[in-house]
Amino acid sequence: MYVIFDIGGTKTRIGVSRDKKTFQSVILPTNLSFVRALGEMKGAVQKLSRGSKIDAVIGGVRALDKERGVLRAQPHYPLWAGKPLRRELERMFSAPVFLENDAALAALGEATVGAGRGSAIVAYLTVSTGVGGAVVTDGRISKNARGFEPGSQIITHVGKKPIRLEELISGFTIEKRFGKPAAALKNKRAWQEAAYYLAVGINNMIVHWSPGVVVLGGGLFSTGGISIPAVRKYLKELFKAYSEIPPISRAALGDSSALFGALAFAKQVLH
Repeated sequence: MYVIFDIGGTKTRIGVSRDKKTFQSVILPTNLSFVRALGEMKGAVQKLSRGSKIDAVIGGVRALDKERGVLRAQPHYPLWAGKPLRRELERMFSAPVFLENDAALAALGEATVGAGRGSAIVAYLTVSTGVGGAVVTDGRISKNARGFEPGSQIITHVGKKPIRLEELISGFTIEKRFGKPAAALKNKRAWQEAAYYLAVGINNMIVHWSPGVVVLGGGLFSTGGISIPAVRKYLKELFKAYSEIPPISRAALGDSSALFGALAFAKQVLH
């Protein structure tokens, strides 16, 4: 049996799979306490697995230092920074653990069985609590030296201070700016502005990665949030590199993109 998971800024999705094709899963609030979060993950796996032997654990988390198996400092769950995530999961489940950036796993899921299926090069961007993404080539997360961080691209400046994409459109930023969760924000001007800045970021991704399709995932594309038609409109106005932009598609797998990606990753790393 395989344990798969996706640790997001507000929600953690945990599943188990017996065949690397299908899975059962549950959703938990992401606990800011590293120790408590691990305990909750263990309890969820015990219920789902019903005592079956765990053969491997595959999962995604943001701000990952893959070499060390720990999280880098970031604002969404700061108490996790530097904690030995891979080592603790190996101890807890007595199984090998394979970690990847959460957005990279979501990209892999969408590229293999989701909205990017059939395209050789898939650029994926998720806009939720934070902003992340990755590029998948021929059904594999593209090789990289330090991981993909499209949310950290500089979009504009205030004076001499650079302003990054995540600082403009993430759920974390919107809640901080307007004093309410993004899901409750009805300010049309704010969402139009977010669509414009996202179009700027996508323009940069296209000219750097040259994808066949761009897939957009994450909770901020829900009703009343960032409008994908508005993003397309702004992108067409901005884009000057080629005669036409690649298709811009909504993620097909919803909140489960990274879990499907974990299954695809499992097939690649486990033999």
